[in-house]
Amino acid sequence: MFNTFFSSSASNSNKTNPSESNNSNTSNATYNLPIEESKLAQTWNLSLLESSFTVADDDRLERLELYLSEFDRQVYRKYIEDVLKTRGLRKSLNFLERLHTSVLRKARLALERSKVPSEEDAYFQEEYEGDQELRRYGMWSPEAKSLNLPSYRAAFVFLSRVPLDVIHEFLRIRLEQKPKQPSPLSVRQLMRELREGLRIACIHRERFAEHSSTAAACEGSSTTLFDKDVKEFDESLKSVFIVYLDYLQQWVLMVQHDSFHKNLVQNEWNFVKSIARKINNGTIIASRKF
Repeated sequence: MFNTFFSSSASNSNKTNPSESNNSNTSNATYNLPIEESKLAQTWNLSLLESSFTVADDDRLERLELYLSEFDRQVYRKYIEDVLKTRGLRKSLNFLERLHTSVLRKARLALERSKVPSEEDAYFQEEYEGDQELRRYGMWSPEAKSLNLPSYRAAFVFLSRVPLDVIHEFLRIRLEQKPKQPSPLSVRQLMRELREGLRIACIHRERFAEHSSTAAACEGSSTTLFDKDVKEFDESLKSVFIVYLDYLQQWVLMVQHDSFHKNLVQNEWNFVKSIARKINNGTIIASRKF
């Protein structure tokens, strides 16, 4: 029975019509061609496929960008969750400070257009050794232009986003894992962590604004595109600020009203005033909560 089946199937396969035979030969051609001809055939097939999907190019790019952003989020989230278990937030994000001091700050100085120095110009006060040299021989200097090297603006913009994205993921985690009814003992600890997170977030938000202005000036464009990129970050920052003020309000109602706790409340108020202007509607929110 099996011999009959295989013999009949073999005979049927030999009776294939010419069109099917041509199709099969075409599909398997790349396996029988020499290497260079095979590559050429594959290139032709790929170009044919690409031409058939030109209409959906924008959609594919948007999906790819969304996928990459979600991938980055998961990587940053995994890092934050793992490191916070063993170290505090400040120690966990020390590498961001090193990135700013060693790379981003220097790149920004080199990308900025040089100014005519004046004796009282704070712009030319050297914060670190070598700052004036970076400004003098930056991207706009005749010496740098004569080298005709490719611009590193794109890499600078990409690295400038890393601190913002890492901190944004921390803010998201704290909003998602916010306890509904924290115990009196945990409120103070939650306040400390959110306070530190808000402080670091505001610092890097200001730095990103400086970096984006520098990058936009290199191309002679506006910072509108960068403003859109940080819109979601600003919303998360405002939400965490509101949560922090809620915890502060709960803590004030719990503590005794002696001189020691009054000093603590005053310190918290000073902190709120220092960062409220750096957050969207922060001053209005703080005035309503306090």
